[in-house]
Amino acid sequence: MTHSIRLIIVSLILFFSLNSCTSVEKYNKNLEKKISVKKLIQDVDFVQKKLYKKHPDYDYYTSKIQLDKSFDSLRNAIKQPMTSKEFYFLISPLIAQVHQAHMSTTPAFKKNNKERRKYLNKMGPSPLLNFDYIWIDNKLLVEKNNASDTMVKIGDQLISINGIEVQKIYDKYISTISSDGYNQTGLDFFFARKIPMFYRNELKDVDIANYTFKNEKGLYEKVFVRKLKNEKVKPKVDTLKNIEPSHPIKNKDSLARINNLKEKELEEAEKKEERMKTVYGYDKKDKEYIRSLKFLDPDSNIAYFKIKSFSGGIYKKAYGEIFDSIENVGSNTLVLDLRDNVGGRAAEVGNLFGYFVDTNYKMFLPSKVSSKTSLLSPGMYKNTPKLLWPILSLYYPTYVFSRYFWTSKLEDGFYYYNGLKGIKFSYPQTPIFAGKIYLLVNGGTFSAASIIASRMSTLSNVTVLGEETGGDYNGTVAGVLPIYTLPNSKIKWRVGLMHIKPYNQRPLKGRGVMPEKYFKTSITDLKLKRDVILDWLKQLGSNSLEF
Repeated sequence: MTHSIRLIIVSLILFFSLNSCTSVEKYNKNLEKKISVKKLIQDVDFVQKKLYKKHPDYDYYTSKIQLDKSFDSLRNAIKQPMTSKEFYFLISPLIAQVHQAHMSTTPAFKKNNKERRKYLNKMGPSPLLNFDYIWIDNKLLVEKNNASDTMVKIGDQLISINGIEVQKIYDKYISTISSDGYNQTGLDFFFARKIPMFYRNELKDVDIANYTFKNEKGLYEKVFVRKLKNEKVKPKVDTLKNIEPSHPIKNKDSLARINNLKEKELEEAEKKEERMKTVYGYDKKDKEYIRSLKFLDPDSNIAYFKIKSFSGGIYKKAYGEIFDSIENVGSNTLVLDLRDNVGGRAAEVGNLFGYFVDTNYKMFLPSKVSSKTSLLSPGMYKNTPKLLWPILSLYYPTYVFSRYFWTSKLEDGFYYYNGLKGIKFSYPQTPIFAGKIYLLVNGGTFSAASIIASRMSTLSNVTVLGEETGGDYNGTVAGVLPIYTLPNSKIKWRVGLMHIKPYNQRPLKGRGVMPEKYFKTSITDLKLKRDVILDWLKQLGSNSLEF
C-alpha cells in the first residue's frame, strides 16, 4: 500500500469520525430546542397518513371518524412551539387510541458521543435496570432483584427514583400505552415492564439512581451506581485435581486416570449444557431456559411445561424431545404455563398446537394487509446495523418475491397475505398429548402466546386458569413491525402490518382469552414467592385434577 493511499484512508476515517461526532452533537442540541407549530403539525400529518396507509385495521377498535376527530383536535391544540419531549405526551396518547399493543411510541432519547459509548462498553447496565416490577393493587412492587444488593426484597414497593414518585409516572405515562383492545391486564403488565424507559425519559441516562422503597417496616432508601461489567471467571479444570477420591488410590497412574475422567466429565457436562441452551433457548438475564419441563408430583403424573417466549432455541427439536419425555414417563396431566410470555414466532405456536390435536388443523386465517405492496418496505435496512446490509441485500429479493406473490385481494375487497405457515392445513405432531391440560395465562400472555391460548381454549380437554390475556382472543396486528421516525420530533413509532388471526373467532371484540377459574397474585403471594395456581393444582392431587 502506497503512502498516498494510506493518507487517503486515514483522512476518510478522520472525516467520518468527526462528522459522526458533529452529527451527534447537533442531534442532541436539536432535541432541546422548541419545534415550530408548522413542523409539529407535519409530524401529526405524517402519523395519520402512515397509519391509514400501512395499518390494515387501524379502525378495528376505534372508528375512522373518531380517529379523524382526534387528529384534528391535536392539530388545533398545537398553538405554540414545544420540545420533542413535550410533543411525545400529545402524539403517543392519540396513537394509543388505536388500541393495538404492538404499535408503540418511544421518546427521542439523546445519542451518545464516542466517549460516552466507550465508557458504556466498559460498564454494566443502567441502575434503572436493577429490578423487574409487577403492578398489583395500584402499587409497583419488586418482582425480581437484578442487583447485588440483597436488602431490597421481592414484594417491596417502589415509591420513587431520584425524587420522582411512581404515582406521578403512572399518571403521566399510562395514556401513552395500550393493550390489544380494551382489557386492563395487559396495561398493568406493559406499564410495569416499561418503567425503566419512563424513568429514563424523566432522568436521562443516569449513572446514579437513588431509590426509595417501602416495606412492612416503613420507607428506606438505596443508592445504586453503574458499575464495571462483571468479569466471568470460568472455573479451572485443574482445581479438580485437589478433590480427594472416594476410594483408595494405589499409585500415581490411578490418580491421573481419575483426574482425566473428571476432566472428561466436566467437558461432557459443559457440552450438554451448551446443547440445552442451543435447543431449548436460554434467557441470559434470568439465567433460565426458555422452555423447561418438570413434574409436580413424585409419580410424574403431572407434567409442568413452562414456555417463557416463542423466540430463541430450536423449537421443533425442543418440543419433540419434551413431548417424548412426557409420553415416556406416562404423565396424564399437562400444565402449560404461558404467563408473561409476550409471543414470538407464529410458525412455532403452529407447531406446538399440533401436539394437542389428532386431526389435520389450521392455525391461522389469512392475514389482512393494507395493500398488495405494503409488506415490501418493512424498514429492515433502517433498523439493522449497516454491517449487515450486504447480507440483507442477498435476502431482500427473495423476501420481496414471497411477500408479493402470497398477497392477493379476496372477495371482500381487502388484501390478505397467505404465506404465513399455519394458514393451510398442517399434520398433527407426534407424540400427541391427549390427557387433561391446564393452560396458565395472564396479562403478559400476548401476541403469539395469546393466539395459541385462543386456539387451545377451543379444545375440550383444556381448562384455562389465571387472568385475561393481554392479547385479543381474535388476533393481533404484528408480523412485520417497521419502526418509523417522526421527521421533526424524532419520536420512534412502531407499526404492525399484518392482522394475524387464529382460525377460531368469536363475536366479542377487544377482549382476551378468559380464564375458566380466575387467579390473581396478591402482594402476600409475591412476598412469599407463592404461585397460587400451582399450589391449587398440587392440592387437587393427581387423581382428581378436574374442573
